[in-house]
Amino acid sequence: AIQSVRLAYIDKDTDIIQRVYYACVSVFIFRSWLVWIDSKDKKDLDLIISQLFDLDLNDIKKKYQVKRQYFITYQSYFCIEINAHSLIYLATLVCEGKLPFEALNISLQNSQTCEGVFRSARAISSITSAGVNFTILQFLKRANKLAALQNIKNSSHEN
Repeated sequence: AIQSVRLAYIDKDTDIIQRVYYACVSVFIFRSWLVWIDSKDKKDLDLIISQLFDLDLNDIKKKYQVKRQYFITYQSYFCIEINAHSLIYLATLVCEGKLPFEALNISLQNSQTCEGVFRSARAISSITSAGVNFTILQFLKRANKLAALQNIKNSSHEN
């Protein structure tokens, strides 16, 4: 399942159809895992883990005190679900012509890229402004300035 998440969102060589496929596969696997865990008693899960990894059953009972510990965190699970739905919606918007094809560069849409853009937007504040927070409209204006600066930079490198 983790391999499918990596291929869906991180791998730069994965095309959009494969991304949607791997996102759906990861959601299916995690949903199945959660349903399977919910269908089992905790004592059965303890026994399965102890036999699978050749561990002492008492150690397992101490380590895993609730069934939820046999699954990824719910925050991670919901993130996988939301990202898959968002990816499908994004692909739909591109197909309908409401977003440009470049919006499908999923591997560029990560937290580091977003943090870098936000840092750059903060850096182009006026000298008199000491505030680091700004409204969405102010951020969008700064992002447009950053895009213009990047276009100038790209044009100068091409010439």
